[in-house]
Amino acid sequence: MISDKTVDAHCASLQKTAWSDRIGLSAAAVSALTETARTTRLLFKSSGDTVEYAPSLEALSLERRKSAALAQVADGWQDATLQAIAGDPAIVSVVSKYLGYIPDRASVFFFWSFANTLSREERIARNQTVDFHYDVDGYNFVYVSFYLVDVDRNGGAHALIERTHKSKRLGHLLGTSCLSDAEAEAEFGAASIITVEAPAGSGFFEDTSCYHKALVPTHRDRLMLQIRYQ
Repeated sequence: MISDKTVDAHCASLQKTAWSDRIGLSAAAVSALTETARTTRLLFKSSGDTVEYAPSLEALSLERRKSAALAQVADGWQDATLQAIAGDPAIVSVVSKYLGYIPDRASVFFFWSFANTLSREERIARNQTVDFHYDVDGYNFVYVSFYLVDVDRNGGAHALIERTHKSKRLGHLLGTSCLSDAEAEAEFGAASIITVEAPAGSGFFEDTSCYHKALVPTHRDRLMLQIRYQ
């Protein structure tokens, strides 16, 4: 990991706002991961609960890409570059300080988000989280995420609501975990909603017990790596 912030600075930002940016991967790491994502097996849902495989991105037909919201890199955890990132001492130092212990679990989410004409409802049915929500992945967890292509608001950018890892009302905790954009702005203010637009290789730490979501990609596909530590 490349960063111009200290471990303490990242943890302070996570504690205060639920996220911390200004981290990145080398160009070589981005290139290696992108090659893996393009040339190895993909797992996706094109409709309903049917899970399908494609041998590679290039082998995924145009018709399938029009009907799929996401495609997981099925064997991504076996990639040596990904394993090195997950165990990177700089990343583990931040994660361990924030969690208060050295994590013994790391879950990988390595996936494409496709730009197509699927509706919001169709994307949700295919497990894409395009509404604001918060995660409940056990008692303690934190993510590190990296964009592997240039990402802006038209390319599936990640969005989050700062400070909502600590500022939910009782109704947010006992009712649905989802909020519409209008509800999010009314409840927390537009200034609290952050859209993370950044070039390939850029990353961020996030406590995903804050409200967050993926914007729908409309102009280009997004490739993203996320690692959850617990």
